[in-house]
Amino acid sequence: MPSINVYKKINRIRFATDDTLDKRLHKFINYDQTCTMLITGVPGMGKTSVISWIANNYKNNDKIIILAFRDLARASLEKSLLSAI
Repeated sequence: MPSINVYKKINRIRFATDDTLDKRLHKFINYDQTCTMLITGVPGMGKTSVISWIANNYKNNDKIIILAFRDLARASLEKSLLSAI
């Protein structure tokens, strides 16, 4: 798993500084409130690997919705977001 930076912490999730990425993802996914995670980064840093890991490990969790926007232009992205919502 690649390293992670949390830019906006949700204190109620109680991430620990020594939590691994998979531990943080587990805590986030099992959090009892609705929340959103945005995964960004340079090409090749592991974003798709993280999403694949989430999809495989939580495939029976109906709370998870994964949206991929890598191939969309800005206008298409805005239209797709509105459509997805």
